[in-house]
Amino acid sequence: MDVLRGSGLILNSNYGSATDVLPGSGLIFNSNFSSAIDILPGPGQNLNSNSSTAMDVLPGSGLILNSNYGFATDVLPGSGLILNSNYGFATDVLPGSGLILNSNSSSAIDILPGPGQNLNSNSSTAMDVLPGSGLILNSNYGFATDVLPGSGLILNSNYGFATDVLPGSGLILNSNYGFATDVLPGSGLILNSNSSSAIDILPGPGQNLNSNSSTAMDVLPGSGLILNSNYGFATDVLPGSGLILNSNYGFATDVLPGSGLILNSNSSSAIDILPGPGLILN
Repeated sequence: MDVLRGSGLILNSNYGSATDVLPGSGLIFNSNFSSAIDILPGPGQNLNSNSSTAMDVLPGSGLILNSNYGFATDVLPGSGLILNSNYGFATDVLPGSGLILNSNSSSAIDILPGPGQNLNSNSSTAMDVLPGSGLILNSNYGFATDVLPGSGLILNSNYGFATDVLPGSGLILNSNYGFATDVLPGSGLILNSNSSSAIDILPGPGQNLNSNSSTAMDVLPGSGLILNSNYGFATDVLPGSGLILNSNYGFATDVLPGSGLILNSNSSSAIDILPGPGLILN
């Protein structure tokens, strides 16, 4: 307790706990199971642990947490926390925390506004990404859910999945195999993928799906979806969807009356086109 400035404490412990670590303490914490609470500002503080928890990481803490199982909560603005973990978890990351989470498998929950937050992971989950989070999620297997308005989330993933993307989220999903579902009105989703699927695209302008091979299902009224694809497929295109499908090889089925579908394709097929105006097949 109360590790003072310049203490230079090295704590080697099987079960270790440190609290009230003051600025510039230079604490080095080597532990099998460890907890660090109330990490105050100061460079050069290291927590090396098989299983570790960091709570209330204050501005300028400069904490580096190296852990097999790492958990960080209440990461405050300017904390500059670096969490290197095989299985990493971060929650309640506040604006401007500058969190960098490098993990094999990681989860980030309640990411609040603030620039420069990076989550690098083989398998990662981002939930409740709040407005202005500025989160960049780099992952082999990436999942984003409940992406709120103005989140500015960028998800770079080999296998990327996004669900419940709310209006104005500004989500950019760059993925080799990308999947988006329940994209709400005005989400402004941009999905760039080699092979991608978009399901339940609700009304709202400015939604783009750019893919080598892509599928759009249940395209609802006013979706304003633009699907640019080498191999494009659209099914269950509802009235007023305003879908534009630009494809080298394009296929559309179950296009309902008044869908307003525009299908621009080098080689295209249209099946089960129901009565109604506005279908253009070029």
